[in-house]
Amino acid sequence: MVFGLVHFFTGSITAQEQTVDLEIRAKAGLQFSVVRFAAKPGQSVHLNVFNDDEMAHNLVFTKVGQRVAVANAALGLGEKAEEKNWIPDLDSVLWSTPVLKPGDNHELKFNAPKQKGIYPYVCTFIGHGFVMYGAMYVNIPMPDISTDQNVPEIARTGGSSTGSDPKIGKGKIENFTYTVYKGSWNKMPDFSKLKPHQSGKASSGIADPGLAGLSENFGMVFEGEINIGKKGTYDFSLGSDDGSRLYINNKLVVDNDGVHSMTTKKGKIALDPGKAKLKLEYFEKGGQEELALEMSGPGVKRLQLAKQVIKPKKVAFPSGNPIEITSEARIYRNFIEGASPRGIGVGYPEKVNLCFDANTMQIAMLWHGAFMDGAKHWNGRGQGFQRPSGHYLMNINRDQPFAQLNSNDASWPKAEGRDTRAKHYKFRGYFLDGKERRPTFGYSLGGFSVTDYPSPQAGSMPFIIRNINIKGSGQIWYLAAAGESITKQKDLYNIDNSMLQVGFSDLKNLKPIIRENSGRKELLIKLNVDGQATIKQHYRWNVEYILKEHTHGQKK
Repeated sequence: MVFGLVHFFTGSITAQEQTVDLEIRAKAGLQFSVVRFAAKPGQSVHLNVFNDDEMAHNLVFTKVGQRVAVANAALGLGEKAEEKNWIPDLDSVLWSTPVLKPGDNHELKFNAPKQKGIYPYVCTFIGHGFVMYGAMYVNIPMPDISTDQNVPEIARTGGSSTGSDPKIGKGKIENFTYTVYKGSWNKMPDFSKLKPHQSGKASSGIADPGLAGLSENFGMVFEGEINIGKKGTYDFSLGSDDGSRLYINNKLVVDNDGVHSMTTKKGKIALDPGKAKLKLEYFEKGGQEELALEMSGPGVKRLQLAKQVIKPKKVAFPSGNPIEITSEARIYRNFIEGASPRGIGVGYPEKVNLCFDANTMQIAMLWHGAFMDGAKHWNGRGQGFQRPSGHYLMNINRDQPFAQLNSNDASWPKAEGRDTRAKHYKFRGYFLDGKERRPTFGYSLGGFSVTDYPSPQAGSMPFIIRNINIKGSGQIWYLAAAGESITKQKDLYNIDNSMLQVGFSDLKNLKPIIRENSGRKELLIKLNVDGQATIKQHYRWNVEYILKEHTHGQKK
């Protein structure tokens, strides 16, 4: 059975063979290359486990019927997860590999249990266990894979998550109206308290951000009615870049809020025949404007109600012209979605990547895994902005990092739009350091000059330490983060309800402060520079948030 480039292997061992000798590979799309195999009671098993993906994985065998329980227990490990290789201390765990970073492999040897049964194996890293698993059959015949409930659905259906390819019907929102608002938000605003920029009706009945006539920093509210033919439960899929919310009959059905690339979330609601009231809220801060809404239910396979359609989730590694990272950093100097046209992408061998925005001298984005796909800019005319590849993408506030404030409560200079340039700054380029060719960025502000060196840190959840050296004389402020909320959790600061955590090392006499200004929270450090000063800021991924939001459609 084939799905993309992944061949699902199902194996059995003849009676004459003394050892089950298999190669299992973790593939892009949260899949194992081998989803089931057979062994005799007490038989020697030798597995060579490879990680061919761009994110970390492990492989854990459990007792019969314990896969979900072990996967859930891994989610509860919290801060101890990494040191425990995302493996909980349970008697139901039989054998396991450590967490394998991209490109790693591990040999796992054991003797199959003497008691017959179906023994699951699963990746317990960051919620993968709900979709990434397989089974070892000990002295039990394997059923036809199309009916085998011990392997993932994608293996049972031969490559389709549903086993079918339904046609997408064009729907229509009746009595359709829309209202447009101007503003820059990180979360969905209360539109009822804002002054509309414009409003109108559209006979198409399709929710389309293009009706706003704006490309960034705007929001919309679409309202109307949908026809419900039969009583029953209806499913709604809402995809957007940036945030969106769907209400049916005044009930919140799908919450897809926040600043993010195209992301899909789902919800369901029981409806009676007749007209159902629909309200769809949407906002776009910067980058691409995308909105997709689909419904399905009794008598309705798949109905499109917004401009875009829900596309299958792309695998972590792109298929156009992927820029591979080997032993040295790679630089990408084309337009990157989420930054200004002066964004500079940097991919590191540690499988963590960033985009430095030379308009504001700020790190605009961070992500894990695959770096960039050069197909858009290297093939043909090369127009448009390219989204970063990989996973766990974080869009970071792009306001300038340093400012000389007239008072402690003076407003911080903001990047109002994608093309905003920080005033009084001069970008002085970058130089590549050593054999690994890692960039150090240089810029100046007034009488201060700055070198800015991001240092990648390896691990199952790699992160960045930003090493900043500022030379000059006088008082200057540093903006470490900004958002609607900033809360301290031990030595780190959680920024908004997001993946982003920041922290510091070697602060010495410097003291970060959280202030409220201009309708947001700001994490600031006040510097009195006498010759030079240094700041080491950590950018980390909030594992608790990832576990909450990235359990792949499953409830914990």
